[in-house]
Amino acid sequence: MRTSTTQVFPIFFSLFCAIFCLLLLSPLSFAGEYYPPRLAPRLMGTSQGMVGDCEAEAQVNALEQAFAIRKLPVRLSLFHRHAFIRRKFFRDNPVYMLDLNSADQQLLDRTGEILPEFMWPEDGKGYPEVASIRPRPSEAIAFDPDFPHTSAFGFETRTLVMTPGYQNSIDFDTLRKLISSGSALTISIHSVLLQPRFSNWKPNHVTGLFEGIYSLDALKKELSGKSPADGLDHSVQIIGYDDQLYRNPEYTVPGALIIRNTWNDDSSNRYVLDPDLNIRFKREIERFRLKIHSINLPGFYAIPMQYIADLISLKLAVIKHMTLNFGAYSDAYLRVADRYRIIRAPFACETKNAFDDGDYLPAFARTKIAEYRKWLVLWRNRSETPARKREALRNIRFLSEEASVDLSNRLNRKFIYYATLPVNLRTGTDRSWDFYSGKFTSYYCDSRGESRLWPSRTIAVEPMFQEALSELSLNASSAKQWNKMLYALTLLEADKSK
Repeated sequence: MRTSTTQVFPIFFSLFCAIFCLLLLSPLSFAGEYYPPRLAPRLMGTSQGMVGDCEAEAQVNALEQAFAIRKLPVRLSLFHRHAFIRRKFFRDNPVYMLDLNSADQQLLDRTGEILPEFMWPEDGKGYPEVASIRPRPSEAIAFDPDFPHTSAFGFETRTLVMTPGYQNSIDFDTLRKLISSGSALTISIHSVLLQPRFSNWKPNHVTGLFEGIYSLDALKKELSGKSPADGLDHSVQIIGYDDQLYRNPEYTVPGALIIRNTWNDDSSNRYVLDPDLNIRFKREIERFRLKIHSINLPGFYAIPMQYIADLISLKLAVIKHMTLNFGAYSDAYLRVADRYRIIRAPFACETKNAFDDGDYLPAFARTKIAEYRKWLVLWRNRSETPARKREALRNIRFLSEEASVDLSNRLNRKFIYYATLPVNLRTGTDRSWDFYSGKFTSYYCDSRGESRLWPSRTIAVEPMFQEALSELSLNASSAKQWNKMLYALTLLEADKSK
């Protein structure tokens, strides 16, 4: 019996459609790559700086990314995670934390491993350079007793190794499956991998791709006498992989592990804002970072998979996998979120004898202010093209996020910072009032007690200041609200000086 053409065609057409749909709907991992479908709300990344800890910040990044992939709008407290991990006093390095007292320990036991950001929103970005320690959790957190302990959501951190033969061992395929399923993952690496001094490889901070050829021998030289185990000193978030990158003949294992770093300070962020560099490396940016987001964002790097293979050979490939009931946590988070306000409290630190004649304004601050003014002038220029005005507005919003304002001409103060503080409307806990009352001066200014906080409490209680503070907190990236705050401070300062 012969089958007619009219009978065969529908069969082949249906088979072709089925195969096409299967390929179209399959995860990106089938194509040898995985890039997250959406990013966590901290688009510009974290900057651990003087008050940060890479492990805590990488874990918060990873958890927020896992929430974002599930379309859950959750942000977690960085400082709380710092405190929970570093619960012992580091006497040799007081950057981390004051010795936790019994009240701090009890509160951390009450909250558990993670905390919503609105209960302790400070992340240190608004700190002056002299600040190097954090407030005590019991003094800074505005905790809501209705919020459940983290254990109620099944929070767990598992340590995975890529060395074969252990109960918690995983291989490359398992790692790829964990990544493409939206898991919260971090990995320990050598910090010199991202900041080599002697080798012929280096990460390009504009593109996130490595230039030159990485090798284990060169890495060992970078460690300057340390063993590879002792030099494993940094933690980063894992967000994806791309097997099409680094297919060099020098590598026995091609491909890249995509990570996000926690060093996104002014100097590193400046690379992604430079239009000339973005034009110069346009092809490389399109090849990698524009697969992550529609604009070039800092901190994302494609680490050669050969490096991960070398870690495995050294028995040093260690991954942290955090799990919890993301949906249940998000429900509890949203249930209490409306009870909170986050205050952006502007301040300056001055010595008790006022400012010295020296150059108090840090170099990074001068650069930031100059960039802000440049883009503001361009944005206000009516003759500029719409594209350039949109570019200027993006940069203004980014720079305003860091909120650095020069007051030297009006108030004889060189630089203004901001503290990020919580207010619980239900319990009445107001950390902004504690802040301007001087409770946190030693944390935000000089911990040796040689500085004082400005504005004083007498200015902070004035209705004009409170109104400006409220509007600024609602729209912290608004130049208009910053101008209103500066205007209020100018009038009140002049009035108090009479």
